[in-house]
Amino acid sequence: MFCPNCNKKLKSINQEVCHNCGSKIPNILESLQSLSTLEPTSQNTYIQYIKRQVFRKKDFYTKRALEFGIISLIFVIMIPNIGFRIASRFDYSGVILISFIAFGILHFIGLILGILSKMNNLKARNFETENKFTKPGSILGLVGIIGNSLFMALCFLSAIANYSIS
Repeated sequence: MFCPNCNKKLKSINQEVCHNCGSKIPNILESLQSLSTLEPTSQNTYIQYIKRQVFRKKDFYTKRALEFGIISLIFVIMIPNIGFRIASRFDYSGVILISFIAFGILHFIGLILGILSKMNNLKARNFETENKFTKPGSILGLVGIIGNSLFMALCFLSAIANYSIS
């Protein structure tokens, strides 16, 4: 929050006087409550939108980032295990080619989930206070992005190599 007079950053939300210029700071919560009783106009609709954003469900983006990060990591761990087991059972190159392409597509989905994890983590940094799930969600999203990218490239390169051999 910034001072409306000198535009310097305030030390706290409930600050009554600016520490830089000494001007009185209006209470934001009181002004939001008084605006919530007004009929919507083009000038106060934006403030009502901000009020809805402030009272959003707690830690929504952080939990979503953690969930997407965990699912992305599961894709990194499970798909290569399943893929190599299937590829080792079949001698027919057509089945191996199709399985490499299918698992490459699954890794692409895991990559998207890792990216969504990082995007939700960035939103959590902007809209929520930092908590114990912020860093694990960020790390899992990054591991999901890197792992799924590598395995996706490996699957498609293996499919191309397998196709050129047959």
